[in-house]
Amino acid sequence: MEFSYKVSQAEFLRAWKLRNKGNPAYVIFKVIRGLILFWICVFVCLILLWVLVQRGAPSPPLAQQPITVHVGTGRLLWALLQIFGPLALIFGTVVFLLVGLEPMLARRSYRKDPSMQGQFTANITPESIYLQNTVGTSSNSAWNLYSSWRERKGIIVLIFHSGAYSILSLTGLSNLQRDELRSILTDALARR
Repeated sequence: MEFSYKVSQAEFLRAWKLRNKGNPAYVIFKVIRGLILFWICVFVCLILLWVLVQRGAPSPPLAQQPITVHVGTGRLLWALLQIFGPLALIFGTVVFLLVGLEPMLARRSYRKDPSMQGQFTANITPESIYLQNTVGTSSNSAWNLYSSWRERKGIIVLIFHSGAYSILSLTGLSNLQRDELRSILTDALARR
């Protein structure tokens, strides 16, 4: 079975997420990363709370200070910014590290890889897989180099034993061709 395809940035992001799905080491890494970020956030919030308490502590009176009745909105907003600004910055940073960093790195990897900008040609047989792209790289390998394959939303990710992966886009294939490809992969590899 031979077909050609291009890998879009959205497909690359789906493959990036799909390659780690169900990998116990990746799940453990994400849990440990979340715990570390949580405790760093708690530590920084305690330091900020301590600083706020130190600022609010009454200083010994040097002279009689006049009592102010009205605080301007500018001073009130500035005080709120000083109090809640660092907390909002810390919260935003933690959310970015937990949610936004990986997709940003994946998009950067996609843009920097010249082979992703070209067209791929795949020739898949029950014995081997041959991948070639317009950049000039090609690979011909037997199925024993791959540990598994995963499919989701129009892409198939072939995962090597080393953890590297190859992407097959199914967007240009008919349902009959997709079924034929799935049967070849099922016979050649165990699906995880």
